[in-house]
Amino acid sequence: MRKEGTIVRWDEAKGFGFIRGDAVGQDIFVHVRDYRAEIPKKASGQKLRYAARPHA
Repeated sequence: MRKEGTIVRWDEAKGFGFIRGDAVGQDIFVHVRDYRAEIPKKASGQKLRYAARPHA
């Protein structure tokens, strides 16, 4: 199930950041390799749709 959220922090040099889910209000860790190629630039404040999965 896809959810909506906002990037609240992004560190381009380190390749990771956090998304705050609109429905849950929690920050979710995201790594650059989890992004699809069609989203070339990531920035704080950017709205997006995502599918969360458990960390392996």
